[in-house]
Amino acid sequence: MPREPIAEPSDGRPVDAGPAVETAGAGNDLAPAPGTQGAAATGGPQGGPVSEAGGVSGGLDGPLADQAGRVIEYLREQFDELSRRERNVATQLNALDAERRKLRLWAQQLEDCAAEQRAAHEREALALQQQRQALQERLVELQSREEGLQQRERELAEREEQFETFCRGRREQLEAELQAERREVEERRQALELREQAVREQEAGIEERRRQLEAEFAAERQQMRAALEAERRRLVDEVTESVRQELAAERDAVAREREEWERHRRTELAALQQRWADQEEQIRRAKADLDALRRERLQQLEDLVTGSRQQLAAERAKLADWERRLQAREEDLRRRERELEEALQDQQAVLENRLRFQLAHLEKVRQDVEATRSEARKEWQRHRTDLEYRRRMLRAIREQLRRFRELLESRERSLQNQAALLARTRNALEDSIRRERAIFRQERQDWERRRDAEGAELRRQRDLLRLHTENLEARRERLDALRDRLMRTHRETLEMRVALEEAFAQLIQVVDEQRLRQRIREARAALAAHYERLQQDLEQERAELQEARQTLAQERRALQTQRQQTADWLADRDADLRLRSEQLQRQIEQQAERERRWREACRRWAAEKSEAESLIRGLLRELEQATRASAELPPKSPIRDVETEGH
Repeated sequence: MPREPIAEPSDGRPVDAGPAVETAGAGNDLAPAPGTQGAAATGGPQGGPVSEAGGVSGGLDGPLADQAGRVIEYLREQFDELSRRERNVATQLNALDAERRKLRLWAQQLEDCAAEQRAAHEREALALQQQRQALQERLVELQSREEGLQQRERELAEREEQFETFCRGRREQLEAELQAERREVEERRQALELREQAVREQEAGIEERRRQLEAEFAAERQQMRAALEAERRRLVDEVTESVRQELAAERDAVAREREEWERHRRTELAALQQRWADQEEQIRRAKADLDALRRERLQQLEDLVTGSRQQLAAERAKLADWERRLQAREEDLRRRERELEEALQDQQAVLENRLRFQLAHLEKVRQDVEATRSEARKEWQRHRTDLEYRRRMLRAIREQLRRFRELLESRERSLQNQAALLARTRNALEDSIRRERAIFRQERQDWERRRDAEGAELRRQRDLLRLHTENLEARRERLDALRDRLMRTHRETLEMRVALEEAFAQLIQVVDEQRLRQRIREARAALAAHYERLQQDLEQERAELQEARQTLAQERRALQTQRQQTADWLADRDADLRLRSEQLQRQIEQQAERERRWREACRRWAAEKSEAESLIRGLLRELEQATRASAELPPKSPIRDVETEGH
């Protein structure tokens, strides 16, 4: 009776064996096909066992030998699939190590890039600060030049006032002299009329010329002052506006670059590997733009400084020219003034000689006439004036003493109020300083506690990171163990394959076909379950490894964020503490300055008080002396009648 071909069960397929294995398992039939006997006898790298199987099956039927060859081919494909999976696992492990190294390198590069950008921003801030200081120094220089110009204008105004005062005095003096001459020498007016007319015409010409010179000088001075004021305002406005615009543009540019850098950094942290190349290109472009912008700003500042220097040089040249012209005008005016003075002195000498002779004669006559008549009147008037003066002095001294007493009392009350206010202020300031110091100590203790807590949290996170690293190492060791187990499984599979081929060759002659088919089915199910478990273990290990990698990346980002926040908070706290210390120091210095001023005020008050007391004593002594002198006047004199009328 002919034997039927052995068919595979419908569920007897290996787990994840690839397309070739699935096709072999899905056939569900090991029946021979035309032309497959030779392929089964010569296929695969294990030519020895196959040839042996073919030799053993020489006495068997063709379908059974063909079926055995197909089983051997199926086992060979399973072995190849296991080898491929082993290579895939090794490749994945290598890729995981490479990815870990790449992540470490990327994190280090990112930190270096951030440090370089911070250093670049600090350098830019320092450059901006230096530029701001240079501009402030320039403004101070312009202000000093403006003050010098104002001082020069004040000097010119003082010179002008002195010149006007001199001219006015000279004019008044000349007019007084001419009026005296006209009154004294009325009888000679006709003889001197022509000379006086000439003098008046000369004086009118001189006066007209002086007015013209004064008008020209005032107009020119006003024009120069207006021009200088307009030029100064224009320069100050231009420099201030340009500096303000440049600083605003620099600040906006720096803010925009900082915001753009923050956006790039967040994008890089979110995208990781996918946007790394784009991020490097953007950083290079940002650096190039920043360098171009810095060079452009430096060039603009240099152009501004050069223009300002040229304007200052032009202004200095104009000022020097104006000073030369002003000096020439002053020399011309002084020369004309000397000529006028010489002419006036000549005329004055002639007139003084004439007036001196006439006045001497008139003085002798008047002295002879008035000597006897005014002697008694002068004596009586002198005593009366002296008495009235002493009475006024007494009233003034009493009033002054009263005012001094009131002033001393008001100053004493003011000093007492100031002393009380200073004491209250000192107490309040001491209380405030004590409170501030207590708050400072409390805040420092809180800051130290928070710093210790942050340090403990950082140590805990560092320990967690170390545990994660150890966990990854343990997983890597488990993967190595799994690879060793796979190698052992491969060896066992090879041994099972050889044993199966030998057993198949031996048992196919003595064992029933149904039992052989059942054993093959059981062996195939055991292999499928074994490979299923191996595949599940690999998938689970891969998922755990991916989750651990994501967790490690998240914790690293969180740790970096927390470290940055901690550094920012520490910097803010240090700045606040320094500011608080400076405020306390300024308050202490202000309190010391107020105490010093109060002591100086006390010393001045004591000195003024002693001076006022000495002045009062001196006035009292003078009052006593005046009273005593009034009591010692002669009894028979006109002053006695005046005293009687006064009483």
